[in-house]
Amino acid sequence: YNIVGTTVDVSVANVKFKVLGTGCIVNLTINDELFLLYSGYAFWPDAMNGLSYYSVEYSVRFLRVDVPKVKAFTNGIIIRTYAKLRDPQVHVYGTFTVYNTGVIVVNITYVAWNTTTLWWPGVRNLYPYPQFNGLKCLIITSEGLTLTLPHDINQGSSWGSGWVCIAMPSPATPNTYLVTITLLPSAYATTQLRSYSDIGNPPWYTQSYIFSHVIREYGESWSGGPGDSITWLYILYPHTKGEEFTKELLTIGWKLDGTIRSLKTTSVQVKLPTTRRILENIQKNIKVLIDKLGTGDIATASSLAESIYDKAKNLWLTESYHELVYFVLVPSAIVFGIMILVSIRAIKRT
Repeated sequence: YNIVGTTVDVSVANVKFKVLGTGCIVNLTINDELFLLYSGYAFWPDAMNGLSYYSVEYSVRFLRVDVPKVKAFTNGIIIRTYAKLRDPQVHVYGTFTVYNTGVIVVNITYVAWNTTTLWWPGVRNLYPYPQFNGLKCLIITSEGLTLTLPHDINQGSSWGSGWVCIAMPSPATPNTYLVTITLLPSAYATTQLRSYSDIGNPPWYTQSYIFSHVIREYGESWSGGPGDSITWLYILYPHTKGEEFTKELLTIGWKLDGTIRSLKTTSVQVKLPTTRRILENIQKNIKVLIDKLGTGDIATASSLAESIYDKAKNLWLTESYHELVYFVLVPSAIVFGIMILVSIRAIKRT
């Protein structure tokens, strides 16, 4: 990697891209073929009403943009970015874990520094036109269905809502894909494909159309006071291993997402020590699974995904079972035993 100003140029395996200090990825290539124009946060600040989010990176007034910090670890590097925005009034913290395989785990967190509102907050992956026009992308839905969606401007301005993970094929190179596994926020309004031609494009893009993959748009707005935060977590997985490998990644991503969603709805109900230990084990293995994906150990990742998905899905049943044992069956057995002892003593007296 190389740091130039507030930009980190990264070249790893067959993947190249830039991480900007403002908290985003631009110009991602696989085998020198341009895939992503942009990957990062998108929202409409009040001061930009009517403008496109494509202009956010260049038009929002940044009060502060720090030089990214890069730290090496066994399997790659971790890039941390920080920026402070004037409007909306948020700190933007980015953590980009880049594995030697080319896999990127992206964590973008907004933290309000004053009472503020983000309009239509989310993350976008932008793909260039016409290179990615007329293709077929693979998705997996929240129900676990793997489907093929058209990727062309004839679909209109929006289509293909409801996917959890998405895989974009190369327009030029067989078996090459960029898979996006989306994980946080676990509560969100939509994921969707869009194409635009009627709004301003950024200065570095001169084509008439642009493709946008909407990653977990939170809804119309998110509001918070000082210290309140919201996080986007997703994985960019570039590879050259074909369609079946891609489908396996989509399935792993779906199970990982399902695990996180299950924990969100059930963890507050977990009270017993036994199920609390199961919960902690699942949470630990989520981190292990993401790391296995990053290192390319798909066999272990797939096995872990299956295991923690089943445990998380049935966590409330496990809790209910132990509650039944601890609070109903065991006390009942004790009472029943006492009754027997009392009866025996009564018989002996007679």
